Amino acid sequence: VVKDGEVFEWKESDKYKTLKVEAGGKLVLNPGTFIAKELILDRKSAVEFTKPGEATQVVAMDFLNWRTEIINEDLPLVARGFKLITYMQSERLYTLGINWAGTLYAPKSYVVFGQASNKLMYGRFYADIAIVHQRTKVVRVDYDPIVPEVVPEEDEEEEEQEPVEGEG
Repeated sequence: VVKDGEVFEWKESDKYKTLKVEAGGKLVLNPGTFIAKELILDRKSAVEFTKPGEATQVVAMDFLNWRTEIINEDLPLVARGFKLITYMQSERLYTLGINWAGTLYAPKSYVVFGQASNKLMYGRFYADIAIVHQRTKVVRVDYDPIVPEVVPEEDEEEEEQEPVEGEG
């Protein structure tokens, strides 16, 4: 449990039965794939992407409650690299937070978008049932993560050698 005032950086290799971020807590995500059986992000909690636009996938296997705020400024860039996946199957409905950026894949879920007024959401959505409230604008942003350039270090560069004549 991440409490008010705490910051938690989720490591890619760490898997959780339940991960909960309470109001005032912050979840930091690096690029990678993150898995939890249950993911609960309360209202007034925050999510920050360290490298917005790079491939970041979060999988909530059995339960998802996403009522958090993405605090990065460039939401269309976040949307390009973020994918949230859940296989939650129930009559429970959950809502996305005060803003949204990313691709949501929730094939068995009932999802409500934009319960607060004048919401602007970026991304794409796939759900069993999806409700979009009035005064909610959805801007399509495809999942197309940025692939970071790998710059070879000088030590790793192979120098071409001239063939030596007369040996052999």
